[in-house]
Amino acid sequence: MMRSIPKVLCFLAASAYLNPAHAAPFRSEKGYSLQAPAGWKLTRGFMSSDAAFAAPARNGFAANINVVVTPLPPGATLAQAKAQTATMLAQTFSGFKLLGQRNVSIAGGRGLKTEATFRTGTPPRNLRLLQVVTVHNNRAYFFTATALTASYSAYQGAFQRALDSVKLTK
Repeated sequence: MMRSIPKVLCFLAASAYLNPAHAAPFRSEKGYSLQAPAGWKLTRGFMSSDAAFAAPARNGFAANINVVVTPLPPGATLAQAKAQTATMLAQTFSGFKLLGQRNVSIAGGRGLKTEATFRTGTPPRNLRLLQVVTVHNNRAYFFTATALTASYSAYQGAFQRALDSVKLTK
């Protein structure tokens, strides 16, 4: 039995090296938690968001995940949020082009996934957006991930893992 302990310790050490532990999930008092990608910086209250997580900047832009939580009237539905989402995004972003919307599962409930491209900044940059909205306990939760269109595929997995980690806590 004693001979196997060093082997187990070596295996555990190698596992920790190959699968480094991530920081604890971010927990908001607004009723959700999210596991941000390792090494991303948290900012609270950025552009009306509850939380914004930013990757280290590449090519002058930091890929990011923003979370906005808004109160809703009692009985509000995901269908109502869906009707407003594309219109709101088109009014907010220049050159907005809707790539698609579909129903998805998030935090064990129903959500709406929107994918789009748009331009922003001077000079204009082409960005790609992935947004999932869900309605829970009279609140709308908007989880929005953005990256330069040219580098979006490099972040797509990190965005999806963060969305898959979402839990609604209130």
